[in-house]
Amino acid sequence: MVQMIHALGENGFAVNDEPFLRDVGFIIESVRATLYRELEIKHPMSKIMEVFTQTKVIDDKDGEAAGVHFKVNDDKLTELLERLDNGEEEPEPPKVS
Repeated sequence: MVQMIHALGENGFAVNDEPFLRDVGFIIESVRATLYRELEIKHPMSKIMEVFTQTKVIDDKDGEAAGVHFKVNDDKLTELLERLDNGEEEPEPPKVS
């Protein structure tokens, strides 16, 4: 991850700007949640990934798994953002250990 950020910085990306750092923090927490799940440790980001993402195994002509199609559930994400924009109570921020 550090090597990727360094390479991006060398190629003109604003890696020290607040939006970039916030996004990288989100990615790091997603990776942490993935590792925690494998270790059967709860992490609040796990639920976010479960609710807002979808996966589908793609089979080859012999019925063998050939890959996985991944996508963000835009409808659910848009619905949440609209609720937040309409002044509905924001959920508690996740506690990160």
